[in-house]
Amino acid sequence: FGEPTSIRFLSSSDAVVAKVEEGTLQALAAGEAELLVRIGYSNGRSLRVAYPIAVESLLEPVPAVPGGLKAASTGYDSLKLSWSKAQRAEGYELYRATVRDGVYSLVRSVTDTGYADSRLTTGLTYYYKIRSYRTSEGKRLYSAFSAPVAGKPIPSTPGGVSAVSVDYRTAKIAWKAVAG
Repeated sequence: FGEPTSIRFLSSSDAVVAKVEEGTLQALAAGEAELLVRIGYSNGRSLRVAYPIAVESLLEPVPAVPGGLKAASTGYDSLKLSWSKAQRAEGYELYRATVRDGVYSLVRSVTDTGYADSRLTTGLTYYYKIRSYRTSEGKRLYSAFSAPVAGKPIPSTPGGVSAVSVDYRTAKIAWKAVAG
């Protein structure tokens, strides 16, 4: 087969066993799943192996997945993210991407159920997902990720709009400026 060049792990049931990072799996709940391992080789061939996994119980329950993730524009370069508190969570890790199925990067680790993301590009759609964590024996235990949500920073609506007739053909329209 040649030299191994890549190894990928997948779980057939993310509710039972989820991939935390490449090569690391975490049991989330009692149940059965299948661990699918794909090994890529330098000659272009690959080997796929399936291992059955049975999780009977968990000694350390992981936190629940945060629910209700929302992204709302709060100005030309900012979004307000909010979500509901997850059971057994000590904190949350918020991730962002510019493509829904793209690579997500950690934005911030927080303990509240909200975050203001700023210095964004006006009109660009951002995608967010979140997971909760708790610490046990010095290690973080993570929930699965939430479904991604989209948000787009847009300028605020101008306020103080007024129109005054100058003559029968002309009107003077004024408004208060907004940032951005």
